[in-house]
Amino acid sequence: MFNAYAQVTAALDRAVTGLPAGRSKAVYAKNCHAIVPCTDEAYANDIAARCREAVGCTANINGKSIAVSLDADTLASLLRKAMAGAEQSEREPDGDTDEGYAELKLMTLARKGDRGLCDTDGIKRAAWLLMGVTAYPQDAKRTAARMKEAALAVREMLKDIPTKERESIRRECGLIGMAGSALMSAGRKIIGL
Repeated sequence: MFNAYAQVTAALDRAVTGLPAGRSKAVYAKNCHAIVPCTDEAYANDIAARCREAVGCTANINGKSIAVSLDADTLASLLRKAMAGAEQSEREPDGDTDEGYAELKLMTLARKGDRGLCDTDGIKRAAWLLMGVTAYPQDAKRTAARMKEAALAVREMLKDIPTKERESIRRECGLIGMAGSALMSAGRKIIGL
């Protein structure tokens, strides 16, 4: 199964080889997807620049770490790869659970087709958390926890969008719907639902 978290952190680690930086780590913060520790602040700008070159992202210096936020195009590419490798459950989602409701919502959005990924913070956060659902297929408890986080992110992904703009944004959410529903289904298969 494709692990987007491992792909991103490996690319970041390769990019900063030779610089005073620790191993990168995938995170689930609101506007941050990974952190690269910087052991010597004098090199922070160099580390941030290499991170930007390695993956499509912004890289902001926060003291002794670099906060990496992936751009919509990079996340869309990762979503497509994750979706292609997701082994789906044969059962239908249970709409009475938060996770099942989120999956059904994603299935509805999937009908819009792949038009890329909207460049909004809520949608990018949901995309990143959805990719986390299948990041650890050998750990059912971790997968279940990731599914809960992803379901909440899906529920809130349009929350900060003004009501008048939501319908036009929804029309552009086919990719997250397609990939997200596949990843949530794969998560159900991992945990045995």
